[in-house]
Amino acid sequence: MPDPIDDIYDSDPDNLARLLQLDASRRDEWGQDELEQIMEHQLKAPLADEIGRIYPEQTDDVRDTARAQEPPIETVGDLLRHEQPPIELLQMLKDAAKAARRDKTEALPVEVPTAIYFASIAVALVRGGDSISSLDAEELQKGFAWAAERGWLGEEVEEALEKAGEMV
Repeated sequence: MPDPIDDIYDSDPDNLARLLQLDASRRDEWGQDELEQIMEHQLKAPLADEIGRIYPEQTDDVRDTARAQEPPIETVGDLLRHEQPPIELLQMLKDAAKAARRDKTEALPVEVPTAIYFASIAVALVRGGDSISSLDAEELQKGFAWAAERGWLGEEVEEALEKAGEMV
């Protein structure tokens, strides 16, 4: 009986690459209900873990800073809904969302990190009075409007997106 490992080594590398590659065309085939469920999952994700994907050396500091808030921040959604969110955590979340959006190996549909990206910027502007983006006003307004129209982020965050759109 042939050894399957030998078969892999004897296979054409291009064929193997195609078999192992995520189907890029599927990224655009997510339904509204699926996107909403994925966003709900992301909003419940531990904040330190999400930020830790691009700032692994700061995971403990992020967790400590987040837990020191009143009320304590545990998740991505907690940060986006917080009345006085630490700007540095919003900046880091924005960076993590931007990285996830650009990561072609990321299993998330691009719409989810894009919405979190714009929500982070909006919350920093509305609740912290700080601009954490270098995008121009027109790009921000379009992004804020797009994210608010998704209906996935919850009323508090969508209100911040709308208000941020008026502020820029």
